[in-house]
Amino acid sequence: MSLFDRGPNEKLTRKERSVLEEVNEDIASRRRVEFWKDYGPWIAGGIVAGLLVLGGVEFFRHGSKSRIDRDSADFLAAMAMLGGPDSRDAVAGLDQIAARGHTGFASLSKIYAALNSGDEAVPLLQQAALDRSIPKVWRELASISAAYRMVDNADIPARDIGAQLDNIGRNSQFAPAAAEVRGLVAIREADNESAKKWFAMLAGMEDAPPKMRARAQKMLEGL
Repeated sequence: MSLFDRGPNEKLTRKERSVLEEVNEDIASRRRVEFWKDYGPWIAGGIVAGLLVLGGVEFFRHGSKSRIDRDSADFLAAMAMLGGPDSRDAVAGLDQIAARGHTGFASLSKIYAALNSGDEAVPLLQQAALDRSIPKVWRELASISAAYRMVDNADIPARDIGAQLDNIGRNSQFAPAAAEVRGLVAIREADNESAKKWFAMLAGMEDAPPKMRARAQKMLEGL
């Protein structure tokens, strides 16, 4: 009997639990990376569209084109540095924009600073997910990003990860990712029936990224 054949009420030995945690940590980490590969183009496109909208909305709201020009230039400069040797400076720059709070770029900056804050990412993303001043789609992005990171930590209860996903509805762009996270959590908890349910749901989502649906199908075959 493999670890993944265990029923939800069957106890694992300490050694088996250790192995299972290592396997699930690797799975979750890989899924988190693949999530960004799947959603990256959509998110990037959303940012561009959002910047264009924010430019017009914020101009009329604040009547200060200089503030918008400054925040947009600083935001784009910081985004260009993320992922490189100057990532820390980029996060510091995003934090400054968020602290100024003059324009909608503050919301974007808060999300992307949190995404690139290492060990502090989860609490920062959770705060952003609850911030009603941030557009809903970006709050959902914060929620799903936090959830993927939470799966990696075996000390975080499954119910807490599930609660992180409660604001993501069936019609959300991130509904497929939420189903994947729930499936991974079920595997971590040795709840095969729930895992099958979530991965079957994901595999049947026509609007889910093809790679994500393919991963779900492979998971079902392994269960």
